[in-house]
Amino acid sequence: MGMRELQEEIRGLAQGDCPTRIATAGALREAKDWLYEEVRDFVERQLGIYGKTAVQDLRERHLQKTRLSNIEQRDFHTMHQLVRKMARRLSTLYSRKRKRADRGQLDFARTLRSNVAYGGVLFDTHWKQRHIDRPRVLVLCDVSGSVQAYSRFLLLFLHSLNDVLARIDSYVFTSGLAPVNAIFDRYPVAEAIDLIMAEHGFGGSDYGGMLLDLERECLAAIDHRTTVLILGDARNNQLDPRSHILQQVHQRAKRVLWLNPEPESFWNTGDSVMRNYRPYCHLARTCNTLEHLERLLDDLLKAATAS
Repeated sequence: MGMRELQEEIRGLAQGDCPTRIATAGALREAKDWLYEEVRDFVERQLGIYGKTAVQDLRERHLQKTRLSNIEQRDFHTMHQLVRKMARRLSTLYSRKRKRADRGQLDFARTLRSNVAYGGVLFDTHWKQRHIDRPRVLVLCDVSGSVQAYSRFLLLFLHSLNDVLARIDSYVFTSGLAPVNAIFDRYPVAEAIDLIMAEHGFGGSDYGGMLLDLERECLAAIDHRTTVLILGDARNNQLDPRSHILQQVHQRAKRVLWLNPEPESFWNTGDSVMRNYRPYCHLARTCNTLEHLERLLDDLLKAATAS
């Protein structure tokens, strides 16, 4: 802005005894101070308008990409707001797709039938429409200590999509399978999840035991409209994986999706039995951030609304 040159000019004018030069130096000094204050006020106003939003957007983008197990308790409120924002976006997108007229395709047979009385003149045109069934989701979440954080946000996300999912049957497990729909019916979603984690969380995983309960309690209700969504690391503590039960689920369900919080390179190390389960999954994918969750649920809803 030339402030250095202005300061040197003021200093030069102030030297000597000439009243005019001294007065000019004083006027310039006052003008410089006024300009400084005006610039400062302008910058502060702009920061007030845009700064908070920019910082918030940056923070949200960071949280979307952060591994869910690394999210601190103090960020849960922000994460819940983020999940709801993402869920609203998906709900708006896929609610519109449930019944959508395709104006580019005339339903010729239906149009002819409707206009027989008019001697073939097409007064009443009909356009092709897609009627989309809302998907039914059976969700099974491991809430043992190692994956509890991931289950928290998956449940929060799913139960924020009620208007585009026909039914969500939610179960959590460490060893045995526990239905939790009744808790979601009685409490707000975030509070329900806190109660579920307090009551059922932690402990060691037994995926084979969970699948036995699934066979006894849920298998008969799984059909070609049901998407089975499993979240867990498949670490089975050297117990029987009972993968033949998941094979039956695969044969009955529309889709079986497995979300594993671990990188794929870890899936078959140590006590992981992912190799036993993967053949019976239509999709198995690493999922450990909000960004991953949103992409997966977007894929789920996109498959449900496909022609």
